[in-house]
Order: sequence, then structure tokens, then C-alpha cells
Amino acid sequence: MDMKVDGDMGANDRANIGKYIIKINIFFFFLLIIPAFALFGQSDPLVYTRKLLQECNVTKNDSIKIEKLCNLAFFYYDYLGNNKVADSLGEAAIEAGEKSHRPELLYLAYNRYVESNDLHENYRKALDYMQKAEQLSLTGNNPEADFRNFKNLASVYLAGYEYDRALEYSYKILSIAGTSENNGLKAESYLFIGQCLEGKNQKIEAFRNYLNAVGLAERMNDARLLGECYSRLSSFYSFNKLFGKANHYKLLQRDLVLKANPVDSVALMWIEYDLQVVDISSDNNQLYERNMQEILGFAMRHTASRLLNFEIALIRTHYIEANKINQLHDLYYKKFPHELARLASENPALYFRLKAFFCEEGNVPDSALYYFNKAEKLLQSDRNIILQANFYSRFGQFLMRHGLKDKAIEKFSKSLELAKAASYIDYMIAAAKQLETIYAVKGDYKNAFNFSVLNKVLSDSINNMSKKDQLLIMEIDHETRQRDLVAEQEKQSTLRRHYLQYTAITIGILTVFIVLIMLGSLKVPEWIIRMLGFFSFIFLFEFIVLLADHKIEEITNGEPWKVLLIKIFLIAILLPLHHGIEKRVITYLLNHKLLDISRFSALVRIKERVDRWTGGQADRRTGGQADKRTGGQADKRTGGQADKRTGGQADRRTGGRADGRT
Repeated sequence: MDMKVDGDMGANDRANIGKYIIKINIFFFFLLIIPAFALFGQSDPLVYTRKLLQECNVTKNDSIKIEKLCNLAFFYYDYLGNNKVADSLGEAAIEAGEKSHRPELLYLAYNRYVESNDLHENYRKALDYMQKAEQLSLTGNNPEADFRNFKNLASVYLAGYEYDRALEYSYKILSIAGTSENNGLKAESYLFIGQCLEGKNQKIEAFRNYLNAVGLAERMNDARLLGECYSRLSSFYSFNKLFGKANHYKLLQRDLVLKANPVDSVALMWIEYDLQVVDISSDNNQLYERNMQEILGFAMRHTASRLLNFEIALIRTHYIEANKINQLHDLYYKKFPHELARLASENPALYFRLKAFFCEEGNVPDSALYYFNKAEKLLQSDRNIILQANFYSRFGQFLMRHGLKDKAIEKFSKSLELAKAASYIDYMIAAAKQLETIYAVKGDYKNAFNFSVLNKVLSDSINNMSKKDQLLIMEIDHETRQRDLVAEQEKQSTLRRHYLQYTAITIGILTVFIVLIMLGSLKVPEWIIRMLGFFSFIFLFEFIVLLADHKIEEITNGEPWKVLLIKIFLIAILLPLHHGIEKRVITYLLNHKLLDISRFSALVRIKERVDRWTGGQADRRTGGQADKRTGGQADKRTGGQADKRTGGQADRRTGGRADGRT
């Protein structure tokens, strides 16, 4: 009868647990689906800009106004590609800081201007603002403010190609990061130092700093910081013509973007653009039509004007290098006519260069010369001397094609001078070869010989540089292998340590359950079995949760809301199982003996000793105290009643039987 009742109760419990799990699953489903609609919503750029403008106009808080204005400036610069509007909004933020008459707000406005504008285009202005911000930050003793200020100063100097000054401030931010023991700040500092050293052509030292940054970012598992490190390493490898490695790190960066939820589609398209740049550099100026159309289509659909401008610029470079001027003409006059008008207002030097190419292709050399001259006047103030060297080389080639040899000599000489100042040997060789040819045609053999000798010297330098580049590549590969080896050793050491810990935990849990089963076969107090059973099942189910944590982390990529929902679902299953199994096992151990220890003589002796020990302990603990506590009271309470209740019945039950037995 008792067994039947126990079976019915077990079936009811199982049915209730099943209903409970179904309800939890339904709750989990709705909890998972509802946030998904909000997470994957897309915002319209126009709506976003209107919202920020409205917030700027409404707020009376100056610090909030500065932040909103600079957020809007960054959106115009980084997404819409409108540097003029971005600059105006940044100026408005600085004006708000000045009107507040509060140094901390003016300091904030200066730094936010630099963080939200194109530093190449606004170099002088940005440098002036950051120097003023530096003076403001020196009035206090705030390491965080100093770090931000020095970091932005390093960014400005990098934009102005002043690598020594940028390196000075990069070491300052590393010092502040080291004092604060903040690995994220250290990684950012190493990235800045690497960029400065790379600009100074100290490539091995730059590479080591990049590796230091990557190591810190990987230990922190910071996706944003890792993305920056992978991007810098990709650029480093691409510049040093290690295009396979450049692609590898760019693809690692893409994987990080794809793991995010929701995926940043704009960032993904920028990575595709960077992969195109690597492909063009590594594959002899080859541009894949499918990738080009994908990026152009995305940029136009999402009004990502800056991405569109960069992609058109890449296509333009490809067409010019391949001498496909007809296709370049179609690109601007048929596919993107608005782009040419934009260049006329925002980048007139480039606009005049394009007009010169189109006029020459249309057999209007006089107009082409006119546009080349106008472009020259504008480019003379450009800080990018490599761009100037390339322009004068193309200008000289144009003059050569139209028989203007003396003017061509002037332009090629200018190109050679600028390329030498920039230590750009490729352009130096191209200019020297052109000058050698022109002087030879003119019959000036002395100058032709001089430039021939120069060509020979530059070619030897190229050969020596090629050998140095090979040594550099070998050193970079060695550094990479060393880092990979150390990382693999650390990984294996961690895995071994974890396996040992898991093994020890498993053995511990098994030992606890074996002890529990053995105690269930011994004469021990019930509370000991219940307590040991309680902790045994806690250990078991917590170990299951521990094993599940790794898989949960892999599935969710650390996304908090996903981890929360999966944990709720898991606990909803494990919790009733825990309580149900624990209750049944403890009850069974208390009412049954899983081990018959009478078959084992050694165990029998142990059991007898345990029984004697527990029995003696029980007698000593309860003997005298029980007599004192209950002696008199028990007699008074039960004396007469016990006699009345049991007197006659005891005689009738045992009388005859006792006679027969005796």
C-alpha cells in the first residue's frame, strides 16, 4: 500500500515538473523575442540628426549641449562626410564652453572638437585648441584629464605628420596608464607609440608595440580595443607589403564585428572597403566589380556619404593608375554627377586635376594645362608632400606628351625634390628616369649622365632596401612566431590547470556521494545524512552549471541579456530536478540499505565500532540529564494513568501465554 502511494506521488510530481518546465519555456520564448525587435531596429540618419538638433536646442545644461553638438559633429564627419558642417558644430560647442565661463566646460569643448572632426583638414585649428586645453588641464591635478588631453594632442600631431611630438605625448599617456594600472589605457598607449615609430620608419619597434597592445586587448577580451589593434596590424602589414597577414588581421576584425549583436553594418562595409585597398595593393591594381558594386549600393541606400566618397576615390585611383580616363569620365558624369559638383566646392585641387585629365582625353590640351596650373597653386599649401610629388610627376608627363620639354624638366625636378624630402624612393626613381630621358633627347648628355648615375644609385638603394625589407620580414615573422609560441604555451598551461581542477572536482563529488551511500548503510543520526545529501547535490548541480557556463559564453559572446535568459531557462530546469532528486535519494537512503556490509568482515567490524562509539556517546550525553529532567515529572504525569490503562489488558494478553512458556 505504501509503495503504491509513493508511485502515485512520483507520477504527480513528474507531471507537475513537466507543466512547470513548459510554462518556463513559454516565458523564456517571449522574453527572448520581445527585446529582439528593439535591438534590430534601424535608425534613419535624417531622423537621428533632427533628434540631436532638437535636444541641443531644448537643453539648458551647457555640458550636455557641448556633448550633443559634438556627437552631431562626429556624425556629420564620420557618417555623412560633411567636414564643413562638422567643423561648424564643433565651433558652436567651443562657443558654448566659452560663454559658460567655466574652465572645465571649455576644456571639454576643446577635446570634443578634436574627437569629432577631421584633423587632417583642420590641423592648425585643432592644434591650437589642444594647446589651450593643455594649459587648462595643467591648472589641476587630474590624471584622467591629462590622459585624454595628451592622447588628443598625439592624435593631432600624427595627423600633421609630426611624429617626434606625437611620440613625446604618446609616452606621456603610457606613463599615466602605467600609474593607473589600467590595461585598456596601456593598450591604447602602445597603439599610439606604434603609429609614431612606424611614421619614423622604426618598424620593428612599432611592431613590438602593436603586439603589446594586442596581448593586453586579448587578455581583457575587449572587442572594441581588439578591433583597433587588428586594424593597426593590418595597415602595418599592408604598408610593408605583407598582404597575406594584412588580410588575415582585417578578417579577424570582421569576425569581431559579425559576432556583435546587432551587427554594425556600416563598420562591416568599412572593413570590406579596407580589404579592397589591400587587394588593389597586392594584386597589381585589380578591383573586383562585385565588391565595388556592393559597397556603392550599401552607401547609397543608407546615405553613408563618407563611405561613398572613399569608395569613389578608390575607384578613381584605380582608373587613373590603369589610365582608364574614359571610365573615370563615365564615373563622374554618368554615375555620380553630384560627386563632381561636391568636389568643386569641397576639394577644388582634386576637381581641377580631374578636369585636366578629362580635357586632355577630349583633345583640349590648352584647357588641360589651365586646370593643371590652377591645381598646382592650390596644392602648394598642402602638407602632404608625397601627394605633391605625385602631382608634379603627372604634370610633367602631360607636358612631355605635348612637347613642352623645358616645363616638363621643371615639374619633374620639383617632383624629385619633394620625393627626396619625403624619402619616397619610388617617386624619386620615376622622376630621375624622366629627367634622364628628356636631357638625352635634348642632347644635354652631361645632365643625362648625371641622372643616369642617380638612377643607378637609387636602384642600388632599392636593392639594399629590398634586402633590408627581407630582413625586416624575417624579424617580423620571428616576433610573430615568438608571440604565438608564448600565447600557445599560456593556453596549454591554462587548459592543463583547468583539466586538473575539473578532475579534482569530479573526484571530490564522487567521493562525497560514496560517503553518503556508505553512511546510509550505517547507524548514524538522520540529520547527518540529510545534511551531507544537501551539500552533495549542491556540489553536483553547481558543477553542471559551471560546465554549462563555457558553452553559454561561446553561444552568447558575453551578451548580458542573452546570458541572463539562458541562465533563467537552465535554472528553471535544474532547480526542480535538484529538489526532486535530492528528496527521493535522501528518503531512499533513510529507508533502505544500498550496501549490505554484513558480507564484508572488515566493514562489519568498522560498523560495530561506529555503533559502539555512537551508542556510548549517546548514553553519556543523555543518561544523567534525562533522569534529572524527566524523573519526577514523568512519575507525576503518567503514574496513575499508565496503571489504569494497561493493568488489566496486560494481564489478559500475557497471562496464559506466560504460563505455557515457563
